[in-house]
Amino acid sequence: MSGNGDYIEVMPEELVEEGEMYPFDLGDEQLMLARVDGKIHALHGICTHEYAELWDGDIEDDTVWCPLHSSGFNVETGTATNMPAVVPLPVYEVKVEDGKVFVSTKPIKNDPDDR
Repeated sequence: MSGNGDYIEVMPEELVEEGEMYPFDLGDEQLMLARVDGKIHALHGICTHEYAELWDGDIEDDTVWCPLHSSGFNVETGTATNMPAVVPLPVYEVKVEDGKVFVSTKPIKNDPDDR
């Protein structure tokens, strides 16, 4: 990964397959990429309910499912869609340039109504 202003380069776009999740580090944070309906999303990779690596779970439609207690999170908004998690995941802006995926170094602010 290399830096590009307020974005970091994560991986080539062609390697991000539909319905798959790819973990990566952003400083001390563990994030992941997921491609859903052709769009690449970046979100925090650790469940907000209890420590579990979400990339070890499943992705179905627009929801990532935690492998530990089956909490669901919307890949677009980070909203917790299924208990026991209630706190949304931080999500990050993604841009693709010259066939490379870049992720913002700062999360998008979650809507307070999602908490």
